[in-house]
Amino acid sequence: MFTFKNIAGLALLAQSVTVQSMDLDSTKGILEASKALAGDLIEFYNGNNSSNVPGLLEEYHEPGDGYYWYQSGAFMSAFVDYWQLTGDDTYNDLVSEGIQWQVGRDKNFMPANQTRQEGNDDQAIWAMAAMTAAEYDFPAPSDKKAQWYNLARNAWDTQRKRWDAEEDSEVCYGGLRWQIMPTNVGFTYKQTLSTALFFNLGARIYRWTGSEEVADYVTMAYSWLDERGLIDSKTGAVYDGARVDDNCTTINKFQWSVNAASLSMGLAYLYNTTSREDDTWKRLTEEMVTTTLDTFFTKNGEFKEVSCTKDTCPRDILTYKALTHRWLAVTTKLAPFLSDKVLPVLVKSAKSLKAESNGKDALEQKLANFAVVSNLLIADSAGPMTQNETKTEDDSSDTTGSATTSAAPTSSDAAASATTTADEGNSAIGLAGSGGLLAISMLIVAFQGYL
Repeated sequence: MFTFKNIAGLALLAQSVTVQSMDLDSTKGILEASKALAGDLIEFYNGNNSSNVPGLLEEYHEPGDGYYWYQSGAFMSAFVDYWQLTGDDTYNDLVSEGIQWQVGRDKNFMPANQTRQEGNDDQAIWAMAAMTAAEYDFPAPSDKKAQWYNLARNAWDTQRKRWDAEEDSEVCYGGLRWQIMPTNVGFTYKQTLSTALFFNLGARIYRWTGSEEVADYVTMAYSWLDERGLIDSKTGAVYDGARVDDNCTTINKFQWSVNAASLSMGLAYLYNTTSREDDTWKRLTEEMVTTTLDTFFTKNGEFKEVSCTKDTCPRDILTYKALTHRWLAVTTKLAPFLSDKVLPVLVKSAKSLKAESNGKDALEQKLANFAVVSNLLIADSAGPMTQNETKTEDDSSDTTGSATTSAAPTSSDAAASATTTADEGNSAIGLAGSGGLLAISMLIVAFQGYL
């Protein structure tokens, strides 16, 4: 196991860099900037300190203090991406250990110390990190631990069962709730992001396995978003979600970049996998990408989260910038016909980066800059592979992989906390948490009477 001193030493391998000093006009310059940004970012990770849990950033306790679990997943995933883009394996052991420690007893990213506060979107972010590791043949864990694809598939299968339960109960006739536990405030909310990530991960599993059963769920998820009006048929806008109280008839029209970007990437996977004789998925991919670019990037390429005005969004929303840039970049590998539309925008976005914050949002800013800059290398990198193209032998059957793996003792289950807090999450419904005056005021601002 690494120690905190090991991590500090790794960080020193790359000198600190400011966005103003980066050379983004050459591959060499982008590589050097990415390496330096990786060194800056890893300084926030203390998960291998003997007193901390691998895979976790400093955990969230109250507004302005620590980070949500999904942010730790996005952090780990960004370093998988970094390895894929640059070939730099400096952080691979740290990342592999971190992801494995968060898989939970059933190998589906439901660790005991997160279960009470975990949302479907949180689980999916971690599962997508594992799926990325599988698709790019990220060095596999030991034989005693579940392989990357199996982890992603197990998580998706648990969400598939939740989808089935929603259909059977006729609660909005499908869709995933934001929260998993009925005691959490977001349980009564069908969240677009949770459903979009289910769609995205399913599209990737379909491409990996060729399973038509998986494909059926993927198309079902997209159709549900479309038919429920969460994808606007006139404008293409992707909205935040709807409450179950009125059978999802009243739409919360907040827009977040990750919703549109996740759907763009998932649609690109379907376009890449299905018959080209039917141009449906090509058309939908292009429309969603166009919506994403037009909504969340200014004409000069600067990224903007349109539902955030000054000081109205919590700092974790900055994480969306990192995810959105990565997902748009990957979209170009699955749908190359969109490269000329997407890549120039990503370049402009990188060149418009502002000075990093040294305040409470420093990690989110550095993670975003890291993703924005490193993914400029996407054009010269390999695309995601299928199970027949990778060297790693995963159990890629159509059934859940959990039955073939035993619970590993080295996981966060062993470090489960005796007390946990209700999840405040990262959807508009939980912009400022579930308790306190700040939370109440934020909900009023966010929903303007919606609730």
